[in-house]
Amino acid sequence: MMLLSTVKPGEATGTVAAAYAAFDRAGEVPLPMQLLSASPGLQELQLAMVGYYRSHPRLGFPLLSAIRYAAARLHGHDACVAFNRRLLGQMGMSPEEIEALVSDEGPAALDERERALLAFVRGALAAPDHVTADQVESLRRLGFVDGDILDALAHGANIVAISSLLKAFARP
Repeated sequence: MMLLSTVKPGEATGTVAAAYAAFDRAGEVPLPMQLLSASPGLQELQLAMVGYYRSHPRLGFPLLSAIRYAAARLHGHDACVAFNRRLLGQMGMSPEEIEALVSDEGPAALDERERALLAFVRGALAAPDHVTADQVESLRRLGFVDGDILDALAHGANIVAISSLLKAFARP
């Protein structure tokens, strides 16, 4: 139950229906997008961000899904954990590899560069004031540009933000 008036996927029209249609391939409209239907303008901005990340030149879909999963686990965002676990499983990750996304090792399904960026994002979300210049430089040496590093952390931080919104407005 939502404390705000939202639009259910089967009842959507206009821009809300268009936003929901963007998730047809995923098989479900994520709960955060349903919550954002209370503010179609904000929902459109979120959808634009989804589009930005879908076409990101260096951060691929598996890495971005891993970032969302790890950030959701870190902040107790159960709906996002379940949604991204399902996506990662559909991409071929085993349950053990998915669980490894929240460990220091990281899963073999990601390459060394991606595991390093994921570890950075997890650490920065847990303790943003502990990010060091050496950490950022290490990611640069792996071939990431500053925009990639910022985009990856912003992607995780967005999960934290939407988690707060869901905790405020969604009830079991």
